[in-house]
Amino acid sequence: MNPARWFTGLLTAGTARALKALVTDANKDLTGLRNNTITGRNQWLTNGPSSGQILAGATLAVSAALHAGRTISLDQLAGSVCTLPAATGTGNKYRFRVGVLATSVSHKIQVTTTDVMRGIILCLDSDLATVNMFGFAAGATADTITLDRTNTGSVTLGEWVECEDVATGIWQVSGVLSGAAPATPFSAAVS
Repeated sequence: MNPARWFTGLLTAGTARALKALVTDANKDLTGLRNNTITGRNQWLTNGPSSGQILAGATLAVSAALHAGRTISLDQLAGSVCTLPAATGTGNKYRFRVGVLATSVSHKIQVTTTDVMRGIILCLDSDLATVNMFGFAAGATADTITLDRTNTGSVTLGEWVECEDVATGIWQVSGVLSGAAPATPFSAAVS
């Protein structure tokens, strides 16, 4: 990731300017700053700009400008719902990672309007009596991935799903989830 894209303009001696990162010159340190206001979602403060990770919160409208090529952490106990932008064939990729196991409701990744998902998600059987990996293909009308806390994901921290905008109206998906009795995470819940 190129840190230079976070900045606009030049710094002069004794000044600090920030858009997504705060950088000071040799004449200032953070203790010399006063009357600062930080607004918006401040995931930069907890994750750092180099992590490339965004916190989903309860709901997130995913956008190319803010999220393409980044990892989005599903981070809510009550589940995170992320809505992908309309697929137009940009090639943009969005990775979703289970950062917090949902304890009520479910984590969801869904399309907007009439887009559909294509691809296969692998699901590890988390039952300790057997070790099996199952693959689930998206059906013709699949538009939502639900991690239900039992059989279709949000069972193990670090599970992931990647969505790539491959053509108008089509998302290519892949990922690795886990479940006690693995079942398809795909459904047609939006359209």
